Amino acid sequence: NARAQGAKLGRHESLTQHEQLEVLDLLDQGVSVPKLARDFETSRQTIVRLRTKAKEAISIGLKPGL
Repeated sequence: NARAQGAKLGRHESLTQHEQLEVLDLLDQGVSVPKLARDFETSRQTIVRLRTKAKEAISIGLKPGL
């Protein structure tokens, strides 16, 4: 069983953790979602999902993007 052996299951992240932090920083600087999606070669929905996840983390007192 792959899970029992410690394999990570499911779809891989489209952005690395470093890229996610970079995207969040650029969003704070006012860069648009479509531009970030083009620059990081991902979908707009991925950027929006990341932004939403970060806002939720902040609202419960966690550090965003980690």
